Amino acid sequence: MLQKIILLILLFSLSYCKKYISVTMATATSVNSGLPFDLFEGKVWKADENAGFVKMHIYPDEPIILSRIELQSCEKDFEPLEVFINFDEFIRSPERKGKNASIKFASPVTARSVTFNFEKNIGVCLNSLKLFDDKDKQVYLKGPNIVEGTVKASETSSPESSYSVMNMFDSRFEDAYASKKGAK
Repeated sequence: MLQKIILLILLFSLSYCKKYISVTMATATSVNSGLPFDLFEGKVWKADENAGFVKMHIYPDEPIILSRIELQSCEKDFEPLEVFINFDEFIRSPERKGKNASIKFASPVTARSVTFNFEKNIGVCLNSLKLFDDKDKQVYLKGPNIVEGTVKASETSSPESSYSVMNMFDSRFEDAYASKKGAK
């Protein structure tokens, strides 16, 4: 019985060893399977299958100290890509080995934003994204609670692509995220 209690205490304490960073904004220039937040939950994230030069941006709520970054493709081997830290403060081309890409910084960097430019990786699909802190421990990203809703406008203008209901939140990204899936 004592062994079971000790085991439970150890398992419980291990769950608190993970370092979580909240991210309320993560965007991409092309999406197919969902928002980039899916990666934070261990799900696959896909860009449109015909899209090239896709960019994915992650803006953590507080700066993250990074020692390395790892990406894993779910379909094709990676073509060249670039990673931008704090827009253009640090620009690195990850080392690529088949479906894996990684960057190890010579000295840890403080990231307020991380942008991935997948360049000629047409229809990029990611199985995982891992960030590591200055102690080389994985930092887990936690996205916002995403809820389903309906947005209606009493009037819109033309052209539809610029003035649709789905663009209502463009100037205040911190207030909402919208996707055309299920839009009304």
